[in-house]
Order: sequence, then C-alpha cells, then structure tokens
Amino acid sequence: MKSYLKFLSRNKLYTAIEAVGLIVSLAFVLIIGISVHDQLSIRNFVPAGKNLYLIGNNGNGTEYRNIGALASFPEVKSIAAFSRRRLTIDLGDGKIYAHFLIVSPEILDYFPVETKEGNIDQFKGGNGVLITESAARRLFPDNNPLENSVTVANINYQGVEEGIVSEPIVAVINPSVYSPFEDYDFVVTFASEIPSVVEIRESNVENKGFAYMVSIFADMIPDFDMAAFSSRFVDTEHTIIPSSVSKDDPMAIPYRDIFYSPLSLYNLRQGKFLYLEVLIILGLILLVSAILNYINLSMAISGNRVKEMATRRLVGASRGSIIWKSIAESLFFVSVSFITAVLLAQALIPILNDLRPDGFTLPFRLSADGTFLGIGISLILITGVLAGLSPALFISSYRPLDIVTGQVRRKRKMGFNRVCIVMQTILSLVLIAVSIALNAQLHFMEKIDLGFSPQKDLYYFYPNIMEINEGLEDLLATFPKVKAIGHTTGFPSHPWAISTLSQSDYIYSIITCDSTAFSMMGFRILEKYTEPRAATLWITEEGKNTMGISQENHDDITLVGTGIEALGGVMENYRRFPVNGKDPYESMNINLPFISAVQIVKRTNGFLIQTLGDHADFEREFKNLVKNYYKETKGITDIFSDTGVTSGYLEDIIASDYDDLRHYVHLVELFTLVAIILSILGLVAMSTWFASSNAKDIAIRKVFGGTIGTEIGRTIRTYMVMILIAAVIGVPLAIYATGYFLENYPERISNYSWVFIVSTILMLAIAFFSVLWQTLKAARTNPAEALKKE
Repeated sequence: MKSYLKFLSRNKLYTAIEAVGLIVSLAFVLIIGISVHDQLSIRNFVPAGKNLYLIGNNGNGTEYRNIGALASFPEVKSIAAFSRRRLTIDLGDGKIYAHFLIVSPEILDYFPVETKEGNIDQFKGGNGVLITESAARRLFPDNNPLENSVTVANINYQGVEEGIVSEPIVAVINPSVYSPFEDYDFVVTFASEIPSVVEIRESNVENKGFAYMVSIFADMIPDFDMAAFSSRFVDTEHTIIPSSVSKDDPMAIPYRDIFYSPLSLYNLRQGKFLYLEVLIILGLILLVSAILNYINLSMAISGNRVKEMATRRLVGASRGSIIWKSIAESLFFVSVSFITAVLLAQALIPILNDLRPDGFTLPFRLSADGTFLGIGISLILITGVLAGLSPALFISSYRPLDIVTGQVRRKRKMGFNRVCIVMQTILSLVLIAVSIALNAQLHFMEKIDLGFSPQKDLYYFYPNIMEINEGLEDLLATFPKVKAIGHTTGFPSHPWAISTLSQSDYIYSIITCDSTAFSMMGFRILEKYTEPRAATLWITEEGKNTMGISQENHDDITLVGTGIEALGGVMENYRRFPVNGKDPYESMNINLPFISAVQIVKRTNGFLIQTLGDHADFEREFKNLVKNYYKETKGITDIFSDTGVTSGYLEDIIASDYDDLRHYVHLVELFTLVAIILSILGLVAMSTWFASSNAKDIAIRKVFGGTIGTEIGRTIRTYMVMILIAAVIGVPLAIYATGYFLENYPERISNYSWVFIVSTILMLAIAFFSVLWQTLKAARTNPAEALKKE
C-alpha cells in the first residue's frame, strides 16, 4: 500500500481527477439508491403473513354499513376500514385545522406504528385518540399531550358548528416512514362520537340519499377466486356500484399494485413509476460513468507501474497476487472516496429535496441505518472490484522481459481507453438529449392556450366552506388595493372547484360564478343569446355540438330544478383540468358525455379580486386581513393553515400546475450536469496522458516540418472522431429515451429532431474545449526538450 500511495502522490492530476469523479458520482448514486429503496419499501410494506388487497371498484371502497357483510365473504380472512377527514380542533386560544385518520383498530395490525408514550391497547379497545409525534410537538409544545384532550369543534361545510366533542389522548405515536397513508395528525376509531365520524358511521343511501364511502383493506385467503369475489361484491345489497361496472371487473387491488397505480386512490400515498424509473436509470448511468472514468484513468497510467510490478514478479510474486493487490488498492481508493462522498451527499440533500417532484413521495435522505450500510458496502465493492480488475489484468500481463524488449510501450498504445471515452460520451449525450427534450416539453405545456383570457392582476381566494362570507366581502370593499370583487368557485383548468350537475343524457361540469367574475375571467364568447346575468348557463362549443344547440332551438334547453332560467350563449372550449394533471372524472367509469359550462349566480363563497399595486404587498396585506377576520368571527387561528383553502394570483396558481414537471426537469438537468462533468474529467485526463505519451512522436513530426497548427488539428481530430462515433451509437438511444419519457404526456412536442443535432454539437464543443489546453501545451513543446526526455 505504501508504494501505491507514493504512486498516487507522483501522479497528482490523475489522482485528483479520479477522486473528484468518484466522490461526486458516489454521492449521487448513494442518495439515489436510498431513495429507490424507500419508494419501493412503501410499495412492499406488507406485514408477514398478510395477503392484503384494497377493496372496491377502482379501490373506492364501500359504505360503512357494508363492512359486516364483506367480512363474511369466504375469501376474506379479516378486514379493516379507514377514512380521512379535515376537522377543526379547539386549542382554547383558537381553532385550527387538523387531519384525522379514522380507522378500524385492526388497521394497526396491518400497519404497526411506533408507540412513543402512552397505551396503544386502550385505543385498540375503542377509546381515545392517538396523536403523531410531530403533531404533539406542534400543538402541545409546553405540555404533556397525554394530559390533554382533543376538542373537535365540528364545523360543517356550511360553516355551522354542529357540536363539540372531546376525546382523551391515550398515546403518542410515530408512523412508519413507509406507511401507506397520507400525512395525518390524529387517529380515531369509527366508534368515536365526533360528529363527523358519527356521520360516516350512520350515513347510507336508503335513508339519506347519499353515503360516505370508506376505504377497505382486506387480508384475503391465498389464491382466492377474483371473479367469484367480484361478482359477490357487486351483488351486495347496499354497495354503491356504478351501472357501467361489470361483474367481471376486479373488485380488489393487490397491495403491491397500489403505490404506482394509475388510479387516484383517496387517503393513500402514491408515487409515479416514471420517476422511479428515472431515478434508477440516472443512478446506473452515473455509476457506470464513474467506473468507466476510474478504469480509463487507471489503465492510462498503469504503464507507469510496470517496472514495479515486473520487479515483484522477479522476486516471486504470482500473477494472481498482483491482481489481488491491484483490486485491494482500488478498494482502498474507493473507500476513502466514499467517506468524502457521504459528506457531499449530506450537503446535497437539501438541494435535491427542493427539486423533488410530488411523485417522489418520500424526501431524499441519508442516515446511518441498514439501508445506508447495505448500499454503501455494495457501491464500494462493485466500484472497487470492477475499477481495479481491468488495470490489474493489464499490469499483471507484463513480464520482466517486456521491459527490456520495449513491449511495454507497444502494449500501452491500446484502444481500450478510447472505448471508455466513447461509452462515457454516449451516456452523456443521451442525458443531454433527454434534458433538452423535457425542457422543450415544459415550455410547450406552459404556452398551451387554456381557452380563456383573464384580466390582469386577478387574485383568487377559495375558503372551502359553503357559507357566503358577506362580512368578508364588505371588509374587502374598503381595502384600497381592491379594484373589483367577483365570486367564483373555480376557473378554467382547475378541477377542485368544479361541481357536477347531472341531467338526462349529459353531465355538466360547471364553474359557478357571478357576472362580475364571468367578465373578469374573459371567457371567449362565440354566440350570445342574452347578456351575462344570474340564472343563465353558458356552454362551450364542444357542448353545443354534443347537444345539437342552434340559434333556433337554444330556448328549448332546460335544466329542471337547477335555478337556471336560460341558456346565455356559447363560449370557446376551455380546459377543465390542468395541462399537466388528470381529468378528475376519468376514473369514475361514467359513459355519459361531459358538457363544460359556466353557471352565473348572484354570489358564491369563492372570491375573484382585481387588485391594484404590487402583487407581493397585496398578498401580504390580504392574508393578514383575512386571518384577522376569521379569527374574530369564527375563532379560527389561521385560515390559511387549512389545506382546503386556495389562494393566490391566477397566473401563479396556473404556473404552479407545472411545478411537478419543472422540478422533475431540473432534477434531470442536475444529473445531466454531473454526467457531463465526469465526461469532461475523463477527456481532460485522457488528453493529458495522450499528450505525455506521444511527446516523442509530436517532436519528430515537428522536426520534419510539422507545425503547432497541424499537431493541434491531428490531436483534436482524434477526439472529434471518437465523439462522432459516440453520436452514431448514442443518437438512436437518445431517440428511444426521449420518446419513452415524452409519451407519458398526452399533449407533447411533435417535431424534436433538432434536439439530437443540438446534443451532438454540444458534446463536440465540450470535447473540443476539454482537450484543447493539453493539446496546445503538447504542440508547443520544444522538440529538443521532448526528445531529450525520451
């Protein structure tokens, strides 16, 4: 090892390049490896001996009262129901919103939690409330949560307080990081007397005309008959099943299929399989690139240790011992680099989490647990052995006689190093192409016309309660930075505030607003039958064609019992949901056509405000005003802490639709940059080695009339040929990769052949400037000095 350290100290440039390349790549690969493990762990987090399924049509569950009937099915060993509600709790000095997970106690047998304090058995017996450790720190910072109760001030969606119920806190828990449930603050059972829980428990279609659905996990018998179970489930008397559902449709989803299911499963955490694939591919590319870089450099300078290894062979060392010595040195170098890589990875975590798309359900992390140790040791062994084996075989192939006969110099002129450069370039080119294509896709989606032309400086506030806030409107009317106030429950491209009105052969997807908001949003009118006023309905051109409406028959359109008196006119088609989002009705198995429409009323509970002055100043003052209003009138400490509240400038809300894709693109860009850096390091090192090992040849050519220009051209041409060879191989791979990722977007860029031309030009430019410095240095060397050294 002493001779190896001495060798590294004599080759400082190569050592530095090897170390930097390894440290950077290992840091990223370590983070990726742990993240992939975490994502898959949520998917696979099923207790031993459990054969769990999510029950219902598309996992939508059933009415609470059907649990008993479902539990009696022969295929079912046990079941556990769960639901999630946003409830208002009273902390004495004010009310805040909190998330409650409502469960059958058996759910804790399926997905155990860590008990930090208290007695969880009391909860399993149907008494009390569990509080998460994070909520306990936030809500009871100066008190023992076990000495407190949770007082639920049940405010319904009409803004009316229905009743107050207190439940004692019996335990503080820490949910597993791999829990399938969305984040929550409290856990209560369905036996709770909290009004919202009672409402779930007692609701049913027969008595009330509607029923709250609860989600169901079931532990099923192995290899049960899915067709028989599904048919029995559909036939269950009180199960709500859409008429379009067939008895042949599966009514149970295996647990492992939930996390990456294309369905939107309420109450459960879900990721995007595309993002997992991207993480795995990026990790493999960086790992392969790092290994290639290390092998390339080690092979390039391995000839410098030939005399040492030949001498060892003379004194009795076997070829095998030489190989193992080289691998051991490589493992040592990788291990030292890995320690530094851990420190770099820890510094990178906050940056990566800022770029994390929603599809990465768990944040990037780094902690000294079993996963970290397993991935770390694997990285060291894989990188160290592979990186050390090739130069080990190369060095051990020399005999003492090779040094005397000059075979060493001839063997060093091998093409292996060029193959490594070509492979690294291929990987970098593919990543560059994907990165450019995704950027073009993001720009394309940001520029898509949403079908309406809103006025400038529009601010949207939706408090998620049905109460008409006339007092708040009066207060806002006195606010000097408010130019006009309209009311709406939504706007084009945002589905959370779009209500559905079903009539006969059509289903109307309706935005409800007043005439002021209607004008503010700038719907593009194609046909006007009356002025925009209350009790009129305005449909899109697509709806007009579907319904067969014309100037002659528009008066015949009636919607019984809806308060709509007339059809106002026809508008240009607008988007019901974000360009980067899903149609909220896609998974409902509804065969009727949707008609996008706007219903004008006198007033709704959502505000659309035209503002004056600076946006940031208005938003800050507006939020302070609204907070104080709700605190004084309803006792709610911070209305904006409610996840059901939406507020912001229209342009910012619409721009946020692309945050997920934007973060995804930036993440790919970051990894592309790392791959390019590794490629540059390899090119710089190779150009340095090439220049030093060919100093004699360059000198001889210059003696016989060669110039600095011809030598630079000759050397640069060698690298350009390697890059072009890489492009010939890499462009088809890049075409496949970009097509694979872009096909995940229903609306995408069509002609993007320029991406591959630009990617190739960029790689040529990167290679040119990477090798230019050493090439110039070698070409300018005095021939006499070069020949003297030889």
